[in-house]
Amino acid sequence: MSLMDMLKEKINIPIVGKESLEEIKQVWSTQTIKDLLNGTLIISYDLINKQLAEHSISPSVSDIVISPVEDNLLNIKFKHEQYGDISCTGEILAFNHNDKESYLSFKIKEKEIKAKNIISKIITVIGYCIFIKLLGKFPKFSDEINVSMTEDILKVDFREYLLKSNFNKKIMGKDTINLVDVLSLEPSVEGIKVNTNLKVSPVIKKMMEFIIK
Repeated sequence: MSLMDMLKEKINIPIVGKESLEEIKQVWSTQTIKDLLNGTLIISYDLINKQLAEHSISPSVSDIVISPVEDNLLNIKFKHEQYGDISCTGEILAFNHNDKESYLSFKIKEKEIKAKNIISKIITVIGYCIFIKLLGKFPKFSDEINVSMTEDILKVDFREYLLKSNFNKKIMGKDTINLVDVLSLEPSVEGIKVNTNLKVSPVIKKMMEFIIK
């Protein structure tokens, strides 16, 4: 019996195309499939710091490092050509991703902090890393992602970017950006913990379960 015949028999549907399995594999790694089925993803600080090193945040900035601190806060450190060593602490107030909105809001604890525009770009890359895990590989980080800023709160709105980019792939005709909701997230020692809700059909779910076995 071929692999596809075994799959058809296992999930009890008449037709399962090989292309459907490939669509899932192109979006999610085996580990991410396991994590989504379990409802929890961990975004490691190594991944975030690697992405920060690869993206051109600013020619005047170097040595960016994100690390966890107590009370579910994040510490951001970097060297600035004009201001020298910058360090700030902040809290992820919300990370909402569902059928209608996709945004991250972050509160800076320090009342007076220099280079807020740089910090806003760093926070945007943190959100970018979360979406890499949630929804697979997608285009290069873009400065066109919408960021708004009050005195101490940054809000990064990813929705328009996700809809317009070719990141929004399809699995069995369904847009990937609508297949996973984010329920909550919090920093931990090992990384940013993201609690998710997988919204796939029973057929797709069985295919995911088949892939990881």
